[in-house]
Amino acid sequence: MSILITGNRGFIASGLEGDGIDIKDGIDIVTYKAQKQYDVVIHAAALTSVTESMRSPKAYYRTNVQGTLNMVQQHPEAHFIYLSTAGIYGEGTKHTVKSRVNPTSVYTKTKLYGENIIKEFAKSYVILRLTNVVGEGERGEPNVYQIFEREEVLPIYGDGLQTRDFVTVEHVRKVIMKCVNLNGTFNVGSGVSKTIRQVAEEFNKPMKFLPARPEEIRHSGVADAFNLNS
Repeated sequence: MSILITGNRGFIASGLEGDGIDIKDGIDIVTYKAQKQYDVVIHAAALTSVTESMRSPKAYYRTNVQGTLNMVQQHPEAHFIYLSTAGIYGEGTKHTVKSRVNPTSVYTKTKLYGENIIKEFAKSYVILRLTNVVGEGERGEPNVYQIFEREEVLPIYGDGLQTRDFVTVEHVRKVIMKCVNLNGTFNVGSGVSKTIRQVAEEFNKPMKFLPARPEEIRHSGVADAFNLNS
């Protein structure tokens, strides 16, 4: 089985096996032209910062929407595994794949557009709606664990009582590879939510409280996380 991974030098995809393309190697998914066809395309390439997306919406629509459309057009017979975000649901910690979507940032809106492109044009597909992925590795925007690890005084935005469902990058990679032979839409998370303040307390460092970031969802999580054993 031949596999192409987009964004293969990124945080999640760097731990997967297959041929890869990445903007870091000068290959833009918007202008990419296929040199060969693949059985499976794991589409991980994307711009992923909520905050940055509000400042640079055109860049996000270009990469996350136009880039996704181009990948499907270049590989019309492939089985697509598309990495989306549970942030498309909006507020709430008990979302299921049947929950109403309510994307509130440019980033989450572009990921929902990407989902619709995959559903419309891919021959077969799996859509994975990821919660907050944590672990070691390079990424465009560091996760909260990475920030707290490096900082001597931990920055807490707002009151720190906002909740997140944190899932390890190793778990996400296992789910991705299991989906090579599946179809459908799945939520990928731990099923357990923590407050940011609880995470900070694990590091036993002083905290500093900063103004809340208005574009961020306050509470986010899923109730039907993908079960690797099912």
